[in-house]
Amino acid sequence: TASPPEVSIAARIVDARKSRLLWCDSSQLRGDDNIIVLDWGRIRSVDKVAFRVVSKLVKRAEKVCGGSIHAVSGPSSEVKEVFKRIPLEGTVPVVSEPPPETKKVVPEIPLPENFQKASEAYQEPETAQRSPPVTIESRTTIYFDYSSAEIREDAYRILTGFIGFLNDREISGITIEGHACAHGTKRFNNEISRRRALAVKDFLIRNANMTEDRIIIKYFGEDRLLYPEIPTKENINDPEVKKNRRVLVTVTYRR
Repeated sequence: TASPPEVSIAARIVDARKSRLLWCDSSQLRGDDNIIVLDWGRIRSVDKVAFRVVSKLVKRAEKVCGGSIHAVSGPSSEVKEVFKRIPLEGTVPVVSEPPPETKKVVPEIPLPENFQKASEAYQEPETAQRSPPVTIESRTTIYFDYSSAEIREDAYRILTGFIGFLNDREISGITIEGHACAHGTKRFNNEISRRRALAVKDFLIRNANMTEDRIIIKYFGEDRLLYPEIPTKENINDPEVKKNRRVLVTVTYRR
């Protein structure tokens, strides 16, 4: 069997100008015995506004339990812990219920007969039910031989798999960044990084049906080395130097 419902409700009235707590109330509802426990201790003031707030809380609790609820006085350890952290001015005696003058019957406004049917028939527009699209970036890197802009066999396999991954996605943009190592002149490295980026761009247009207007080309020559290097004949084929000769492809798509 399902466990009885439990509801905790709380309310407080604060003087925002003076940062002072004027009134607070906490109640706990146990669905098994339809009892609501109200802790009226250390209340600064119980006025008409406070009584209306409590009345609304009780009515909400009644809807949860499906029956009438009786208010009784009782201690609440959780409420006491909360009150310990609330600075109150002066000491107010504990009372078991609000003052008699605050006990006023709040008139109920009758609802039209078709109110429930109309609310049940209403459905949110389809656009409101849809969650906003999430923009995601996916990246891949391929590497090139020294002084070459030709796509190698291993890079071809990487790009082909990357295209297959993006086939079912709504692509909004592609950025291709060309890079070079520090071997050679700065002017040459700038040009070779541009040619590498253009080679990848042509590959995507031919094999992935990408339109040119969605592709952005950038090239940096030797300005953005992954691994710092001092060019010599001996280290031209070092693993770190090889990784500087690269193209980074970033694809932005919606999920």
